[in-house]
Amino acid sequence: MIYDILIVSLIASTIFTIVICLTHIFTPDIWLNELTDNKIKAEPTFINIGVTALIVAIVVGSSVGMAIWMKYVYNLDFWLLFVSAYVVQIFISVIDLVVIDIIIYMWIKPSWMQYEGIEPLYSYWHHTKASLTGLVIGVPFALVSATIALLF
Repeated sequence: MIYDILIVSLIASTIFTIVICLTHIFTPDIWLNELTDNKIKAEPTFINIGVTALIVAIVVGSSVGMAIWMKYVYNLDFWLLFVSAYVVQIFISVIDLVVIDIIIYMWIKPSWMQYEGIEPLYSYWHHTKASLTGLVIGVPFALVSATIALLF
């Protein structure tokens, strides 16, 4: 059971990381709000909304998929389905914080993540706070994931 959660978490985190890195390369304006601590506002465009929807779909979809898998394979109750769905979100959040925000953005500092005229946001607290916010928002998503799994 733990291996199932780990495998789904690794796959979802890898896809999440690839999407984040590709958006930094091809549509960097999406990240202006976050990287400037909301000092520069990017205009909402179809691409920005689409990428945001894709990122949410990866996180929510992996949680729902995990909960449904755990229900059918292990016949778990609601709270264990909730925990399994939430663990996937925790894993994605930790990978985002440690790999993307700290290791890649703050330590390696690739040129495709540095933008002209924008002072880089190298605050550990800013990235940690965003990660913790994601974990809080993940609770209702995990509850919904467990509920959906029970309905199937």
